Amino acid sequence: MSQGTNFFQAGSPTVNVALQAPDGSGNAFIVAGSSPSAVSGYAIGCLLVDTVAGVLYINTGTTATATWTRVGAQ
Repeated sequence: MSQGTNFFQAGSPTVNVALQAPDGSGNAFIVAGSSPSAVSGYAIGCLLVDTVAGVLYINTGTTATATWTRVGAQ
């Protein structure tokens, strides 16, 4: 999918994908929802807006196993 055409499509029952990584991998790059577990399919550097807790996270793990790290002192 190209950028701008897939804003917030369901990626899982708890996460909606706004944009996919520009490298063509199909990995999510910007998502919103509740914090997903350490699953695959999220680009390194993927941003997650937790709409339940109101917190921004970044994937500091890998595309195979996401590690959600809180951004800043929110």
